[in-house]
Amino acid sequence: MFIIFLVVYSYCYLDTDFTILEFMFTSSVMNISMISMMSTIPISKSSKNVSLPENSCPITFFSLMENVSYIQRMYKDVSGVYMLVSPCGRRYIGSSVDLGRRMEEYYNILKGYRKPKTSAERELSNCSDINVVFICFVPPIICLVEEQLAMFLFYPNMNTHLVAFPNFSHTHIEHGSTALDIAKEYRDYFPKESNEFLAFQSLIDRIQRAINAYNADPSQFEGSTIGKPVFVYNYTTGLLILVYNSVNACIQQMALKHATAISRATDHLVHDGNYVLSFVPLSQEQVMSCLEYLPSSGNTRFSLELVDKLGNTIFTFDSLRAMARHFEVDPGKVRKAVSIETEWEGLIIVKTLISRSKPINCYDANSGELITTYSSVNEVLRTVKGKNSEIMSAIKNNSVYKGRIYSYSKE
Repeated sequence: MFIIFLVVYSYCYLDTDFTILEFMFTSSVMNISMISMMSTIPISKSSKNVSLPENSCPITFFSLMENVSYIQRMYKDVSGVYMLVSPCGRRYIGSSVDLGRRMEEYYNILKGYRKPKTSAERELSNCSDINVVFICFVPPIICLVEEQLAMFLFYPNMNTHLVAFPNFSHTHIEHGSTALDIAKEYRDYFPKESNEFLAFQSLIDRIQRAINAYNADPSQFEGSTIGKPVFVYNYTTGLLILVYNSVNACIQQMALKHATAISRATDHLVHDGNYVLSFVPLSQEQVMSCLEYLPSSGNTRFSLELVDKLGNTIFTFDSLRAMARHFEVDPGKVRKAVSIETEWEGLIIVKTLISRSKPINCYDANSGELITTYSSVNEVLRTVKGKNSEIMSAIKNNSVYKGRIYSYSKE
């Protein structure tokens, strides 16, 4: 029998009696429920080795305005998952490595001392007071896993997305393996292909990528926090250059647009003739076999095969959209399943890049004789060791480049 999470709570306005949270779990897997799992993980308090004033969670503060000083003092440097409840009962769930400091930030928003930055903060800024619930206390990287579960327990209506976004210091990597184990347990209690299953799988993949990125070479990390790491390789040598701690760091340092960075890193396309971006570690051979990005060729399309456990192809699709139309689902759901390399209705997804690069003929500039034919600009770059912009210009204008003429034309 699947997990049944029964959450019972009642609320009214802040000037009356307020009972915000009571957990009731009924299932045969109670031993891995969120609350019991919390009891097996040590509380994280980085600056002091002292016990918390309250011994168990959840802990409810009926007024942030009245309790902010106490929370700041007693929960400084304590990491955990929290829930905010507005006077009308709307909820927001988040996590922090310093609950005391985070609650101070919300206090400043309520008082108008700090400008709200997100939709949830803008909504909270219109409240005179809010209630605070500390759901659990766990090490920072594990907070992300528990935050994700809490979102599926309560479905907070102030959160824009029910997704926990990994963003943590590299010093928290020590709890990475524990976080992965817990996330996998939570994931496996949801049906495959469900939004909950896919969300946990995505979180698992992101944490694993962060661990891989840090282990690749800690000294090459840019910045102090790890979001979604971006590996940058030298296309010519296939060697790792550095690892950016997040997509934003990559965008800022390489002066890329967000969509460009995501596209290059997702499809492993050569950028500017010199670099290969990736969200996952690549071997030297994989880097050197990456394709050059050609705006007009549409070479980023993929064909998809759904294969059973015996290796038999059950379905074949020429695009993500074709697969989405066949199963009558949103294309985004198919794209997510493909990106995290999960199964689809018990079948294995096999993705194949459809290359539409035009062949390029190479002629001797003096005699005009055909020397060879390259399958793509990618192959020309690997052979000639030139810049992408220069070669593309030579092809377009049929001009001489390093004693050769490169052209799509056969004449």
